Amino acid sequence: MLTLIVALVLSGFYCAYLTSKRAAFSPQYRWEFWLKEHHPVSNTLAIGLLLLGGFGCLTYLGVASGIFSYLVIMMTAASLVFLLRPLAFFPLRSLLGIGMVSLGVELSLILL
Repeated sequence: MLTLIVALVLSGFYCAYLTSKRAAFSPQYRWEFWLKEHHPVSNTLAIGLLLLGGFGCLTYLGVASGIFSYLVIMMTAASLVFLLRPLAFFPLRSLLGIGMVSLGVELSLILL
């Protein structure tokens, strides 16, 4: 569940990053062009993903620890997107691989 929450928050911040006019934009995929051109849709999607991640964190962890964990996840995701995306340090293929490994570890720990 936490892997899904982190993925939602990262996706939300990335959608918000693509709408910025000051961001260094080096698109690699067609959906990045589409999100860059359609600002209202991208902003709405970003807000929706961030709210969905916050709601998931609150329901999974409770109120107090959910709010704290969500703030930590948001700060970490914002740092990753805004600092590492212009460097193109992590390609999409490696991010998907890391996410799949994290999801596998989380599911194996839940099933134990």
